[in-house]
Order: sequence, then C-alpha cells, then structure tokens
Amino acid sequence: MTDKEQATIEAEIQSMYRKSATEQPSSTLDSDIIAQARAHVSHSNSGQTSQSFWRQYRWPLSSAASVLVVVTLFMINPAIQNSADSPQGEPMMMSAPQVATPEPQMMRSMQDSAAAAKAVDASKSINDSKIDQQGSVNQAIANQLDAVAQLLKSKQLSQADELLQQVPKQWPSVLEDNHPLHARYHRLQKAIMADH
Repeated sequence: MTDKEQATIEAEIQSMYRKSATEQPSSTLDSDIIAQARAHVSHSNSGQTSQSFWRQYRWPLSSAASVLVVVTLFMINPAIQNSADSPQGEPMMMSAPQVATPEPQMMRSMQDSAAAAKAVDASKSINDSKIDQQGSVNQAIANQLDAVAQLLKSKQLSQADELLQQVPKQWPSVLEDNHPLHARYHRLQKAIMADH
C-alpha cells in the first residue's frame, strides 16, 4: 500500500466519523422518553410511600441503644464505678483469669488436691482484692509465691508453673533486680524448671 492510498483511506474514515458524530436521535424518540419520565414522576408523587419505622426514628433509637449499652457496662463492671473514687495517678490492677488444667482423678491423692485447692483459693482471693499500697502489693506477691511453693511441694508442677507465670503479668515490678521478692521468684522459677 502506498502513502497516497493510505491517505485516501484515512480521509474517508475521517469523513465517515464526522458524519456519525453529528447524528441526533429522532424527535419522536425524544418526546417518547420525556413522556415516560413525566408519567413516572407523576405516578411516584401520587403514591407517596411512607418512611420505614427505622428511618423515621433512627436518631432517637440509636441514642437510646447507646445509653443502654453504657448503663449495662456500668452495672456489669463495678470496677468502672470505683475508678472515679481512685486517684488519677494510680493504675487499676487487673487480674488474669484462673485456668486450671484438669487431671485424671486417679492421679491425684486427697492430700495433693487439698493443697491445690488451698493454693487456688489463695490465688483467687489475691486476685479479687484490690491492691493500692506498696506493702500490700509485696504481701500479695508473697502470698502468690507461697501458693506456688505449696504446689511445688505437692508435686503439681503444671499448676505451679501457671500460677508462677501469672506473677509477672500481675506485678511486672517483681522482674526488677531491686525488688525484695525478685530472688524468691527466680528460685521458684528455677525449681519448676529443674523438676520438669
């Protein structure tokens, strides 16, 4: 194909494109579309649908639901109510949930289960009480470490290990070298590791 032939073909394509670009729909088609649109508008205005209950009262209902959630949280969690009484500088102590691993009944003796029950009761009472002074914090840590030692004596290593792992979670200061119970915590940790 030569350049002249190509130029003529391009000129024909451009003239066809220009002709098709100016095409307009017929006036009857326009009038039909406008008539249908007017009929639809007049039909929808005459049969005005009412809003749904939710759309009509969405703000009052959502506000009431929010108030209900907040009131329920205050009623369920008394610690939130007591937080207004505590000074701003003091953090609230949180306790981890107690998880006891079940063991087969034949493997436990009466003496071991009594010691374990004592240790678990001691740790629960520690977790339930609120600790707000440094002396009582050290006493609570000491009680928890006593419970771990009692479990070690009764050879319940898994429960002792779980209880000992809760100590730094509840009181991270026990991991500091200058803490008075730091050495005792590490001795118990080494004793558990040695018995495993």
